[in-house]
Amino acid sequence: MRRFIKLLSPLLLAALFISCAQSVKQNGSINLDGGKIVSRAVQYSINKSRSPETKAGYEDFTPEMVEAMKEALEFKATLAMEISSEDGGYKKSAEEDYNIDYSSLTSFEKKTIKFSDVPVGIKASINATITTKLAIKDKSALSQLFELMDMPIEEFTDFPDEELIGKLATEFDWGFTLYGKSELTVHEGENPVTLKMTADPNGGGSGEGGEEDIPVDGTIDIEKPVKLTITIDQEKSDSKYYLNKGKIFFTLLDENGNDILEDVDWDAYSETNGFINQNLLAVDCELYYGHNKINGLLNYGMNYLTMDNDYPLPRGGSYQLSLTIRPGKTSYVNNAGQTVDFPDFEPVTGSFEIEVEDYLYTELDFTDIDSEGISAALTNALSGLTTGSSTVYFKLCGQTTEYYTNIFVGIKSALSNASSLFFIDASDLTTTYSGKDIQQCAMQNSSKIQGLILPDDVDHIGGYAFAGCTNLETVVFGKGLKDMSTSFDSCSKLASVTFPEDSSFEAFGNMSFSNCPALKTLKLPASIKGIASNAFYNNDALEEFTLENTSGTWYYTFDSDTYWAWMDGTLEPPSKAESAAEGSCGLVTDLQTVQPQSQYSGQNPYTFPDGTSLTQKLTWLAKQTSNTGAEFTKEIYLFHKSE
Repeated sequence: MRRFIKLLSPLLLAALFISCAQSVKQNGSINLDGGKIVSRAVQYSINKSRSPETKAGYEDFTPEMVEAMKEALEFKATLAMEISSEDGGYKKSAEEDYNIDYSSLTSFEKKTIKFSDVPVGIKASINATITTKLAIKDKSALSQLFELMDMPIEEFTDFPDEELIGKLATEFDWGFTLYGKSELTVHEGENPVTLKMTADPNGGGSGEGGEEDIPVDGTIDIEKPVKLTITIDQEKSDSKYYLNKGKIFFTLLDENGNDILEDVDWDAYSETNGFINQNLLAVDCELYYGHNKINGLLNYGMNYLTMDNDYPLPRGGSYQLSLTIRPGKTSYVNNAGQTVDFPDFEPVTGSFEIEVEDYLYTELDFTDIDSEGISAALTNALSGLTTGSSTVYFKLCGQTTEYYTNIFVGIKSALSNASSLFFIDASDLTTTYSGKDIQQCAMQNSSKIQGLILPDDVDHIGGYAFAGCTNLETVVFGKGLKDMSTSFDSCSKLASVTFPEDSSFEAFGNMSFSNCPALKTLKLPASIKGIASNAFYNNDALEEFTLENTSGTWYYTFDSDTYWAWMDGTLEPPSKAESAAEGSCGLVTDLQTVQPQSQYSGQNPYTFPDGTSLTQKLTWLAKQTSNTGAEFTKEIYLFHKSE
């Protein structure tokens, strides 16, 4: 045993800077960033020592022995630091474990120890303690080391690990503690600190065994907290906010405009612990509608606020949002999977105005829903809503394999007992079903729909599909729609009808929007070809058509066969020279009089006043009512030929 000790002791002492021939240098400083004392570089390196490959004691250490020692033993130390104020009002401590790599002759890794909330101006002391430890890394490697050194392994086989470590540490003179202490007054800027590390816990000169006192020079830097501003991230935030749905992302910019949250991996995941808590921020948010404070925004320490069904906002409109943000954690996992210190900063406040749509919100993805599951899926989508006086914005999305008619019939049934009105937005819904139409009566007489946006691939709307929807106010068609007939008859509140700019729409069939007294104006898409008789019958409020394509020519005819021949291209409408203003067909601009149906004595044909515009004539003819309320003797059809 003693022979083994003689062989190992010089190497171990060299690794632990115990020898008088060694000198130790401290690389770095002790800093305080944003109110936190940070041991930035408690790093010691041995400048002078005997290399393991050189002769030490009575024997030579071969490279095989050195490798076996690396595999067999771990040389460790613990650094403990404490800062305490003179009056005892502030005291914090922390510690870090270190591996000692004796082969590279670096005694300590670079570590960081933090103390938070250190008051500026206090008289304080810093105490540091370094305690060495020995551990067995691999018993088989230890046995190999014994064999290489021609040591009788039998002497050690009966010892438990703890007892073996104790005996090895005692025999090797391994295991000691160094102490250091420094006084300072904490102020902003650099605070010079010198810790004299010694084996004497009272700091009274050289320690036992002839070890030198080890000076460690550094500074405590008191830095002002980072100054930040809050901004709303419009690219990440929802484009619209609803009473119960919205994600408002914000970010924090430093004085140079850098986003301090940019490198955070908010979805960081660990295979052992699952999703990592990245709640970096302590967020206080206040929401005001006028002078009234409103509940309704939630935050969990992430970089966004949310609205949900639990606390819906009471009404749509303009809200004032105030945010106050403080640091919630001291570190985070970044996009490279590294744990990074989060900067300390003063609480920062920002105020913003947000516009909220006056709708509750729900959505349903139809991608994997078959015809048998439509009813249950609709019920589930609507069940989580707080319903009442507010309209629900119902978003339909995904690619379905189902017939649109079945979907809208199912929606009508699901809404029949609801207490709210619904704005149905199906603009992001498509179908792979062969038929792209919505058949007749699909949602007829549904009093629960207030708004409707149809899918882009709907090409035809059948008779009375949405007729009698007495609360329907807004309709937006997709670009694939070609024609309709009696589809929106008797929708008494319908005031807004919109076609997209790239619309394929060609024809309004008979009574398409008849008996819709709230409809005042309509923009006809450039693709329009025909308006059948009575398409806007009995719409006295209709004031004017807006023509998207003013370069074409408009014709009229009293003969349905002629109209359909014009529509399918088998017959060309007459030229201006051939047209007869009072005949069975001609140019709308040339049409001056129309014979009323009523034959009461003294009633004259209706005459357009001089200067009546094309759009005025189209509006009056599509309604087919005169200034006396009389109707035409014959049905009239309108045809548009593009140039």
